[in-house]
Amino acid sequence: MIRGKISSLIDKNIIAYCMLGFGSHLLTHVWEFYYVKLFVNVYNVDPVWFNVAQIVFMIWNAINDPLFAYYQDRSRLRWIRKRQLAILYTAPIWCLSFLIPWFPWKSVLDESWVVGLHLLIALCVWDTMLTFVLLNQCALFTEISGRYGDRVSLMRWQVFFNFISSWTVFITEYFSDHMNNILGLQLVCIVLAFLAWLSFTYCALNVTSSFDEAIEDEIRKPEAKSNEESIFTLCRHLVTNLNFILFIVMNFLQICHSTYNKNFLAIFADQLIPEGSISSTVRSLLYGSPYVLTCFFLLATTLVVERFGAYRLIVGFFFYKLLQSTFVYVMGSTYIYLLAVYLITDMIITNITFSQFNLILADIVDDDRVRYGRSTPISSTVFGMNALFTKPAQSVAPMLVLSMLNRYRYTSHIQSGGTSLTETEVESLKDGMFSLACMWPAVVAIIQLAVWLPYSLRNTHKRIAKT
Repeated sequence: MIRGKISSLIDKNIIAYCMLGFGSHLLTHVWEFYYVKLFVNVYNVDPVWFNVAQIVFMIWNAINDPLFAYYQDRSRLRWIRKRQLAILYTAPIWCLSFLIPWFPWKSVLDESWVVGLHLLIALCVWDTMLTFVLLNQCALFTEISGRYGDRVSLMRWQVFFNFISSWTVFITEYFSDHMNNILGLQLVCIVLAFLAWLSFTYCALNVTSSFDEAIEDEIRKPEAKSNEESIFTLCRHLVTNLNFILFIVMNFLQICHSTYNKNFLAIFADQLIPEGSISSTVRSLLYGSPYVLTCFFLLATTLVVERFGAYRLIVGFFFYKLLQSTFVYVMGSTYIYLLAVYLITDMIITNITFSQFNLILADIVDDDRVRYGRSTPISSTVFGMNALFTKPAQSVAPMLVLSMLNRYRYTSHIQSGGTSLTETEVESLKDGMFSLACMWPAVVAIIQLAVWLPYSLRNTHKRIAKT
């Protein structure tokens, strides 16, 4: 009977929840793929300003997650506490923040600091709204159902919607002519922002959670027991949880790898795969295919996850990532198509691995709720604390990679239109890029394996969660 009710709830909510993911992917795919290349290659941001913007972004990025998460789990204001209302009221602002990077400010005032300020404001406003909306998305994933099988099913359906949204990079590449047509890029981004707003609104008006009534009861109570717990108490509960600590260390490295892939795939491919070696169409496929192919492979892996659990799949991908990068490094950079396949595959594996993390965090939320006897889960707090420690990787990775490339004078090479380096220096730059493309995944995989193997919540797929 209980299982039937939960299955019915999943059927009722599946489209609404997936529309939230659909809208968020419309925005994040394009943002992550283009913003670094846009500011570095088109706006010619000064490296000092780039690092300043990333450092400020890193600090704010880390602070806002636990703050927003705590108030989403413990606030007495309905528009913050209720997941649906929070999405309805804040998602439109997120859509507007998505448009900030694509309209240059330097055309108004031709100063280098203007580009740096543009990057800083774009990053901080974007992340503020993204955090508020996506914390609710992550919480809903946990709260719609407590059954592992239902969560895997929900993830499987989300893949279908992700597949539709994964074509955004293809479309943007076509209309922007590989970012040579800024007007085309701007028009596509406006359309994407509008479509995302429609998706968010549909979700907010239709999705429901199994904890909606319990949350309403806590809001109505003059003094709720849950509100007696301060943010420091909740944080202490989490940071003393060994499984949570192991996860955030592993996830920090995964975000470093994922951010590196999304921000630098096009940059590396432009240098390592000469313009005449592949056609413009093939290059567009190279840049856009990881997002599409991820959906197909992720759909296949849901069957593996349901049977063996997310923990074992993640371990397997770490081993594969290590072996693949080692093999390509041994083969060398002369095999153009092998290199292209490697760049695509590395990004796909990283994306698929990252897609399993909601299941892991949902297990940690369930474990925390049972351990401390909570009436409602602290879903947003768990996801927010995870972000506190892991989101700085989104700034660390671009700064670290760009600083490595600038040892070969990459920024100077781009800003001069490719005329500042000698032929020998260009070859040295390409060798450095190739080594980085192979060593970064390998080193990350080794550390992740060492950290992740002791994780103990590895058999949750075999039990039925308490709801």
